[in-house]
Parts: sequence; C-alpha cells; structure tokens
Amino acid sequence: EVPVHTPDILAAADAVDAYLEAYRFSGEARWLENAVEWARKGIPFIYLWTASEHSFMLGGSIPVFGATFHTYSWFGQPVQWNGLRYAVSVLRLAEFDDSYPWQLIAEQLLHSAIHQQDQEGDDVALWPDWVNVVTGEKCPWVFGPRQILEVIAILEERAEEYQTAILGTGRERIHVSAPARLEDAAFDGDEVSVTVTFPEQLQGAVLVSNVTRPDGVTLDGDPLDERTDLEISGHAGWRYAPELAGLTVYIPHDQPATVQIHGVEFYAVERLPLPTDRIDFSFEESFDGWLPANHIENMALANGYMQADITGGDPYMIRSNLEVDGDAVSSIFVRMRLTDGMTGQFYWTTQASPSFDESKVVEFHVVTDGAWHDYIIPVGDHPHWRGQEITSIRLDPGNGAPRAEVGIDVIRAQE
Repeated sequence: EVPVHTPDILAAADAVDAYLEAYRFSGEARWLENAVEWARKGIPFIYLWTASEHSFMLGGSIPVFGATFHTYSWFGQPVQWNGLRYAVSVLRLAEFDDSYPWQLIAEQLLHSAIHQQDQEGDDVALWPDWVNVVTGEKCPWVFGPRQILEVIAILEERAEEYQTAILGTGRERIHVSAPARLEDAAFDGDEVSVTVTFPEQLQGAVLVSNVTRPDGVTLDGDPLDERTDLEISGHAGWRYAPELAGLTVYIPHDQPATVQIHGVEFYAVERLPLPTDRIDFSFEESFDGWLPANHIENMALANGYMQADITGGDPYMIRSNLEVDGDAVSSIFVRMRLTDGMTGQFYWTTQASPSFDESKVVEFHVVTDGAWHDYIIPVGDHPHWRGQEITSIRLDPGNGAPRAEVGIDVIRAQE
C-alpha cells in the first residue's frame, strides 16, 4: 500500500515493544535506550496542536509520512488505531523511563479517539478507520471501542495483560506473573515474596515459574493449604506442577496481599518442544515437549511417568519440532496403561507432507485393564515413513471412550 521504507508510527510502536521486552528480560540499559529512541520517533506523527474546529485534531495520529499507491496522501488524515497501538507501547515504556511525558502523550491519543466516536445514530460509540482534520470527513469503515478501552484499562491499572516481575540474574531467574499490580517482588535464595493487588472486584492467580516445590506458602502471614481445585473452589491456596516447575497461588480478593513462598530454589524444565533428532521420551522431569491437543486434560508427572485424563472420544497429544531420519527407525515402543478405549493410533508429519492425515498413521490394539503394557508400533516399512524426515508425531492413546485415565512411561524409537 505504501513504499516499504515509509516512516510509520505503527512500526515505531512495534520497535518500542520489542526493545522494551529485551530490556525487561536482560536488564541491559542499551535496549531501554533503543526503546526510548523509537518512542521519540513516533511523536512527529501526532498532532500536539490544533488549528481546527474539530476536537479530534489534538492527539490525532497520522499513520505514515507518505501516500497510498503514491497518490492518496495521509497527511492531515489521522488513522487512530495506529496511534492507539503506539499509546499502549509508550504507556508500557513510562514504567521505566520519564524522559518524555509518555502518559500525557497516550492520553492525548486516547482523547482524540474518543472525540472521533459517533455520539448518536447507527454508529454510536464507533469510530472511523480514518478522519480528515480539515473537512471532518470520516471513513465509512468503523471500529468498535475495543482499543479505546484497552488504553483506558491501562491508565486505570486494569491492564488485560499479565504483569511479570523477573527476579535473579543471568539464566537463573524466577518469573512472577499475574493480571495484577506487582510490588516489592524479591527472591533471597530461599524465599520469594511479592505484594499483589488485583483490580477492584477482581481476583485470580499468581504464577511463579522456575521454582522447586515450596516448604510452605503464606498469604499476609497466614499459611495456605495445598489444593488441586484452586480456581473451582474460589478459596485461597496453592498448587505446584513439577513438570512445569510452576507454582500457582490463588488470591480470592482484590485487596493488597503479600505472598511469601518459603523454602524454594531456582529450578527450570523444558516446557516447549525444543528441536531434537531423536524420538526418546521418558517423562522423568518434564513433558519432554509433548502438548495435549484434543480431549486430554490434567497432564501431570507422577513417579517417573506422565498421567492424564481422557475427556472425549478422540484424545491425542503432539510432539513437534523433530528432525528424525525415518530410515533410522523401524518401530516405536510405547509403555502405557489405559482404563478405557477401543484403539490406539500413531500419526506423524514429514518435511514433504507437513500435516497430520490418514495417509500417515498406524493403528494398534490397546489393553484397557489399567495395568502397564508394552506396545510396538511398526512404522519403518510404511511408505510415508520410509525415506522421510519426520517433523512431528502424534499419539492417540485410546479412541472411543468418553472418559478414561492414561499413563505413559516411555515413547521411544527402535532401530
């Protein structure tokens, strides 16, 4: 639509976000300096003055210094959804930098958007894709107030996004996250503490990542019980997931609350499917990159194996990001226990055929007595396995049962 190198406020907003994330994760001042630089580059797109009878000019934001197809000029024509994206970015930046009045700039962008909303008629509360500051003409394409509300929520400290405090240095860092205000977060090598304030009339959970199982958790000094039904019960408590090295603490009110987690150390596991050229998964300390995809819930580690609930007739789990030589594998060994189901299936994708489909599957008989059984799945002679690079695999542990329990000890390739 516009030449690729046209100066663009939306690009400035994206750059602020990227550099600010780099700063938050690394603590290196150079990334914050880059974020500020790109925030400054966005200011010239915003009308910080008005020479018009139209109230939306002040704070209006043109999208680019250029023209669509070299003919339709964007000077004098704010496209406020671009400016609101920039407003969100500089409000995030304001937490770390006060070299410019970032909040005031964001408020001006917000006020312009509100003034662009229709006050009556079929489009009441809607606002246009673009508006002309000279004639007042509005584009017939209109938007709901979604982005306007996003900026208001941030200004009122009711941001939709989770806030994260990063504790520690180098690679050994603990993350504390919640859809709330986090203050005084600290880790002394044995205890994590943080004061959490949820928005008014809201409550929820705090996630503490990269920690061992705690000796105990207190809320405002009172011990909390370990619970498996945190969100359902609505009562304060905590739950630990060793396969994710994650602790969840539920706070059932919107008043400031101090959480203290006692007797914890840094501990990290692989949560995402990292690249591997081997099919060799034993679920000793993590899910080894396996993710539930359909009708599988409550995945957890127990005594060196993975267990889960089957909640429908087509359960399956997926391990992606593989680079496996199909010719090096004759069969897949699975050690599994199952309480119900009619048949098991093993699917895969290849570099040449990157989707799961019925041309790349082997079915196998399952035993549903709840005891451990070994299964050998012959894939090596399959025409769509042999000679291929295997890029992901999928296990359907037991199709056909509305409810069942499954445990998986090993999924391993055999030569």
